[in-house]
Amino acid sequence: MKLFKKAAAHVIVNDKETKIYLDELTYGELVRRIYHCLENSDFETITTKNLKLGIVDMDQQAIQSDEDVRKAFEKDIPTLKVIWRNCGQKKMINNALVIMIAISEYNKETDWPNLENVKDRDLENFKKLFKDELKYDFICNESPKMLKPDVEEFLDAVIANYKLRENSNKYDALIIILCGHDCPKIFIVDACRGRNRPKSRAVVVRGNQENIQSEQFHGHDDDGFLTIWSTTKGHLVSDASLLSQCMHAVMTEAHKKNYSLNQMLREIRDKIRKNQQGEWYCVESQDTTLYDIVFTPNSR
Repeated sequence: MKLFKKAAAHVIVNDKETKIYLDELTYGELVRRIYHCLENSDFETITTKNLKLGIVDMDQQAIQSDEDVRKAFEKDIPTLKVIWRNCGQKKMINNALVIMIAISEYNKETDWPNLENVKDRDLENFKKLFKDELKYDFICNESPKMLKPDVEEFLDAVIANYKLRENSNKYDALIIILCGHDCPKIFIVDACRGRNRPKSRAVVVRGNQENIQSEQFHGHDDDGFLTIWSTTKGHLVSDASLLSQCMHAVMTEAHKKNYSLNQMLREIRDKIRKNQQGEWYCVESQDTTLYDIVFTPNSR
């Protein structure tokens, strides 16, 4: 889409801010203009360290497509930042523990309606994907109604029963799925480094974003995070289980082709857009990981 007026943006490369102008709002044009901002030392670093260029906005939202560029430029003059990622480095996950907390029933005084599809469809979709297809250990709460003490007791029991403190089962990832009002999300945590901080985390969120944001940004104090929202900030998502449905459909086939999680997400977005209820969804992601996450089935 050609513009009558060039679009301006501020770009931060290695803590140095530069103003650029785009002739058109496309990802290719943005990348070309950013490359003009790089110095000789940057190109040497790219070659010697085998790095590739990534672009995020100031909310750490990844810019990876023409659509992402158009959204970013809805602001008068957006500020974007260049991040560097290792090219070709992958993190293989093949022995994960999957913990799902599905809360589908709520007290009347909360004003939250019950979510039938959390138990009927989300649980089925994620169980088929992670337990039946990928052969990962999978556990979910039995009670459809849980308060904070119930969740804490459930997690304490899982930690003890699955010996997570010492990781005796040698899990290489801990996947936590939370489904319910104002909290549906998926965490994928690198669990193979003992007491060290996790190297990757993926979060999938649907529902009201305002309360969620204040919780999540506490975790973004280091590289190594991949965060995915099922819709944009401030919007609701229907109880259609479309995200879990599309994740199951896409990942079941894509992992056989050794697709990375980022490649899968692009296909998940496309599949959601083609669905009649896709208007409720606008999948966004933040990515500061230094590698690509790849799921492989457990061979036991």
